[in-house]
Amino acid sequence: MIIFYHLILFFLFSLIVYAALSDIRDFTIPNFVSIAIVILYPLMIMVTPDNVDWVSSLIAASSVLGVGFILFTLKLFGAGDIKMIAALSLWAGPSLLTEFLFVTVMAGGILVTLIVSREGIRQAFEGTGFARGVMFAIRSKTQVPYGVAVAFGSLSILVSYEKIIGISI
Repeated sequence: MIIFYHLILFFLFSLIVYAALSDIRDFTIPNFVSIAIVILYPLMIMVTPDNVDWVSSLIAASSVLGVGFILFTLKLFGAGDIKMIAALSLWAGPSLLTEFLFVTVMAGGILVTLIVSREGIRQAFEGTGFARGVMFAIRSKTQVPYGVAVAFGSLSILVSYEKIIGISI
């Protein structure tokens, strides 16, 4: 059973990395990634050595999806980002949800700062000024591959699942 447990976590990790790379390349997280993350969850429940409160995890993920839908309609997040965050919230459950979302938001803030600063630096070298470049990036709603931040946030989930069976990654 342990081998299946590790195999499932490996597939989960692979999907997360694929989503981050896809978001960097195309600013898109394919739907199959979120669907596969959700499908892997019941498989993990079947092979995990501990009892899992899957009902609470389902409620947590549904709540995140609901809030995410509002953020999507306000055009603050892309649909792929929200679907992936909700799918990973299923894995996080109530016990890891706060940590997962906190790390994701912090990584997202750093990512946004780097992307906006990059535009500021570019325009500073062109002679128009750093502040002007930053303001341009903000006003033009420069795209951010938030899947990268979600991938960083998911590390807290992956580490927690590895600790369940006493093996560190």
